[in-house]
Amino acid sequence: MLSALGEMAAGVAHEIKNPLNAIQGFSMRLSSKVQEPSLKKYADTIVQEVQRLDTIINDVLEYSRTTKLSKKPEDFKKLVDEVVQFAEEKFEKAGIRIVREYDPDLPLVPMDYNKIKQVILNLALNAVHAMSGGGTLTFKLSVADALGDAETPGSKDWVAHVFLDQKVAVLAITDTGSGIAPENMSKLFHPFFTTKTTGTGLGLSICHKLIESHGGTISVQSVVGTGTTFSVQLPLDA
Repeated sequence: MLSALGEMAAGVAHEIKNPLNAIQGFSMRLSSKVQEPSLKKYADTIVQEVQRLDTIINDVLEYSRTTKLSKKPEDFKKLVDEVVQFAEEKFEKAGIRIVREYDPDLPLVPMDYNKIKQVILNLALNAVHAMSGGGTLTFKLSVADALGDAETPGSKDWVAHVFLDQKVAVLAITDTGSGIAPENMSKLFHPFFTTKTTGTGLGLSICHKLIESHGGTISVQSVVGTGTTFSVQLPLDA
């Protein structure tokens, strides 16, 4: 049933993208040619809203498609460094200090590099939104024994189960932001749930799906007014 709904959602999204691309192209041309201020404002609004719709459609397509991985041993520290470098300007503008704590003995980790990079970038940008007044964002990489039932708020279906005797690479991303309200903790990974005024609410759902496809887990701990930690575990012998 869920598979059929996913296929239907993907089909509808594809059908919407074709006319949406035409609207986007013509609205951008219209915006560039209109000179009268009030009309240009309307044209610019059309462009912005079409771009927002395009983002929603792309997120729906990403969420509904089957995850295909290309896994190989990768340097987790290098990946985190790339994300920090990519988002460096956003961190600086937001007044966020970056702290990196890496286990020097961390081995290569089996992963689809681009998929895990997508997850970390999403979590990092969420942290930026949570620290509107600036703060500290810590990336901690370590090796640990896997938790058989990694706890996360709400249904245990949210997390993949890993063997107790496995070793895992753990990335903990900790912010000093506003924290997550207790009543929202159980909804975090639900599709389309968001507390932001913009966004689709699919970001964390996609993160969960990608980590689960790696046989890993993603969990969260948060204290309102103090901050939040998202922890990603990836098996070392996958």
